[in-house]
Amino acid sequence: AALAGAMYLFVAQPVSAQPEGDKKEAVRRLAKGDRQLARGDKLASRGKIEEAFTRFEAALAEYEAAYQAYPDPQIFFPIAQAEQRLGRFLDALQHYQELLAEAQGVSDELRDQVKVHLDEVRKNLAALVLEVTPDGASIQVDGKEAGRSPLDQPIFVEPGKHSYEVTREGYRAAEGALDLAPGKETRRRIQLERERPEVVRKRPRRRD
Repeated sequence: AALAGAMYLFVAQPVSAQPEGDKKEAVRRLAKGDRQLARGDKLASRGKIEEAFTRFEAALAEYEAAYQAYPDPQIFFPIAQAEQRLGRFLDALQHYQELLAEAQGVSDELRDQVKVHLDEVRKNLAALVLEVTPDGASIQVDGKEAGRSPLDQPIFVEPGKHSYEVTREGYRAAEGALDLAPGKETRRRIQLERERPEVVRKRPRRRD
């Protein structure tokens, strides 16, 4: 079960680090979201999955409204909790990572919980590692920019079939397709080849 979303707003933070916004409204929204999440968990335990998902959707809406009212990155935790229950693992992964990267004064308890949930989320995703030479190449997966080589972490995607393209000015593009399994890491080494300059041959002048 998730810890109550509202409690994370009361972690001590420097005044300068506190976001601007309506904190009371955020707490109210978080409390409503927590109730919806708890009801969803009970329904799921009884096998009422469709009804449970309706509650999880409602919880997510409340948590997102809380963040709009008071944009504290710690609210990413309950948002990710709802997304994880809904099977939106990529979204949950992003919010857990943003919480660790952006939130100040995160308690050890919350940090430990986030790491546990990150492991759970990653088991439902596929990890792709593209080891590209040379550095500075643009990497796209399924037509979306994933970064430039070298990447400091795997690219996480939904399990299944995916395409990639690697480009850099002055080099021939490399592309391919992969069928990725959940919970596993797939590695590919890609060596881009330099483009050969076109040689323009001049026609000899005709002598009259």
